[in-house]
Amino acid sequence: MRPKDPDKYELAMRLYIQERIPLKEIAKRLGTTPQTLTRWKQRGAWAEKRQATMLSPRALYQKLLGQLDILIDEGDPAGNADAISKICKQVKELQKGITVDDVILAFSDFGDWIMQNAGTLKLDEAFFQRLTSLQDSYLHHLIATDNPLDPSH
Repeated sequence: MRPKDPDKYELAMRLYIQERIPLKEIAKRLGTTPQTLTRWKQRGAWAEKRQATMLSPRALYQKLLGQLDILIDEGDPAGNADAISKICKQVKELQKGITVDDVILAFSDFGDWIMQNAGTLKLDEAFFQRLTSLQDSYLHHLIATDNPLDPSH
């Protein structure tokens, strides 16, 4: 997929996935139509990427650490020992293995970095399109092969 305005496409995707802004609001902000955004969303698998971000080990890890912090701050470690133990066990489990979600987050972080440094690195639109295409192909491969990155396979 080649949007006419790749910068607008990238911004719209980030607003939808990371900021969880509705398509109608994004359309108003960017001066595009909701139909265009719907088409981009479908072709770019934005909903799947958003879901992966929400359920990623990183997001779950942060939530668990937040819960752990609350329990410790309550000042009753003995009364919360069982809950603290369970959270610590869940945190350890999340630290094992690599998932497709981890790959998506790594690609997203890399994309952010490369966009920030595009001028210095002298990268053009064709590079970004090819990179995105290759990343999407790789993710489809991982999903089709039932996540071969999972060490339990």
